[in-house]
Amino acid sequence: RKLHRYLQLRMNNKSSLISQLAAATASASAERSAAGRFRLNEPMPPSLRSTEKATIASQVATAAAARGEITTDIIAHRRRTAALALASEIRANDPKLTSLKLYRRPGYGFNDTFSNLLQALAQNRTIQSVEMSWIFLASLTEAQRIILMTHLGRLPALTKLQMEGIGPASALVAALRGCRTNLQNLRVGSLRISSEQDVKEVADALSQLQSLQNVLLSNIRIKTNMRYRIDHADGSVHIEGIDDDHDDTASTEQPQQPRRLVAMDPILEALAGIPTLSKIALQLQLDSSKVTRLTDKTIQSLCEVPSRKYLMLHSCNLDDEHCNAISKALQDNKNTSMYSLSLAENEDISANGWCALATMLEKNYFLEYLHTDASERSYHSLPTSFPSIHCRAKMDHYLKLNRAGRGKLLLADHNNDDGGDGEENDTHKGWIELLIKDKEDLNVVFYVFQTNPPLCKHVELV
Repeated sequence: RKLHRYLQLRMNNKSSLISQLAAATASASAERSAAGRFRLNEPMPPSLRSTEKATIASQVATAAAARGEITTDIIAHRRRTAALALASEIRANDPKLTSLKLYRRPGYGFNDTFSNLLQALAQNRTIQSVEMSWIFLASLTEAQRIILMTHLGRLPALTKLQMEGIGPASALVAALRGCRTNLQNLRVGSLRISSEQDVKEVADALSQLQSLQNVLLSNIRIKTNMRYRIDHADGSVHIEGIDDDHDDTASTEQPQQPRRLVAMDPILEALAGIPTLSKIALQLQLDSSKVTRLTDKTIQSLCEVPSRKYLMLHSCNLDDEHCNAISKALQDNKNTSMYSLSLAENEDISANGWCALATMLEKNYFLEYLHTDASERSYHSLPTSFPSIHCRAKMDHYLKLNRAGRGKLLLADHNNDDGGDGEENDTHKGWIELLIKDKEDLNVVFYVFQTNPPLCKHVELV
């Protein structure tokens, strides 16, 4: 009797747990539905049995139907059903379904329903955002990846495309060539480049995105395939190209041909040529033994576009000459929109390069942030290239003045050189307000009086 009662209590508690879990899952599904999001293969607690998962699924579906919402919590053990449900939801063209997130690995039976997914994407008119993780993409063959990217790029309402671990350049090109003119946000990770032809195709595809506003490219991997020729006369093998991931395949006794480096400049030049692109974030992780040095002209072109507001060049093998090119592009204040520049994780920048940037800030009145150290998320926890304490203090001094509105005040002074006393008093008022705001910073006070000696007439020393 005691054992029977104990088991009965355990079953009642478990039923209560299942009901609570179903309610929590339904609530989370409602929140995702309200935001117009859809997830493939929603995870479930592994401790539950299949029958208990089915119970939760039915309760969630009932609650969602009662609210009239799009809620599709897919049980992990029913992968084929999940893929069919995904295709059905995409084909429905419900206005609430605006975001598609494919994070988990598709299970068995996904290949059988892959064609249904492609047909559903061809009929969809509501999806605006697509996000795919490397886990999902790694489960697809290269042919499936290219076909899927082609259909995703053709979505008429697509404005955001995020792909982690995209892999070969052909997959990215397939997505970008199909994109309409309304793509605004692009995030690409782990792009694999095999040749200069790949670089050219990616650059051509990027140059067609004339509505792009934000782009992030991270971790570009350079890989070239090994090519060899057999001399049938003596049976010798002549290596014509070395696979960068398997350099040890070539015999040490045979002289290796010089490795042909890949130039990444066309991709950056394509980005620089997009007039609407206001934010560029590049974390390329370039290997100097596999890519050529980026030209100064390419780096300079990224800074000169008037619409550019944010530029991040991490792990791009920048050196002192690149810093000089950036300084020349920004010191004349032609680009008054750029407020943030990040050059972390470039180990070839020496003290001369950082000093050139600090000197540039004396004449640049609009740059508000200049990041020189690796962030918490960087691959290098201890950077070896960073400005000295004195150089960093000089940078921070001018950056603080720019954030306080130095550019507007100096431009007002320039425009009011031929103006009347009223205009001059307005300009003086702005400088005095800056003094009041940062009166504790003697460097700011000294700069204000050095720049505007007539202000001494309006100041009474006590």
